[in-house]
Amino acid sequence: MLIYGLDFTSAPTRRKPITCIGCQLHENELDVQSAQNFSTFSEFEDWLPCTLQAAWAYTQHEQGYGLTAACDPLEGSIVDPHLLPAPR
Repeated sequence: MLIYGLDFTSAPTRRKPITCIGCQLHENELDVQSAQNFSTFSEFEDWLPCTLQAAWAYTQHEQGYGLTAACDPLEGSIVDPHLLPAPR
C-alpha cells in the first residue's frame, strides 16, 4: 500500500514548501519511495489530481478498468476515469 505524508505547517514558499513523502507499507514498516516539495499551492494542486487518478485506476484493475496487472509500479501511468466507458 502506498501512503503519502504531507507537511502543511504554513503557506508554501520557496523557503518553507509543502513537503510530500511517498512511502510503501510492508507489514508494519514504511519504506520511503519518494520526496517532493511544492513551493506554491498551484504546484501542489497540479500534482494532487494525478495522484488521485492513479489511485483510482489501481483500485479498478480487477474490474478491467485502469492499469493492467502488467503495469510497472515504478513507471506507473495516469488514467482519467472520465474517459472510460461506464460499467455495464
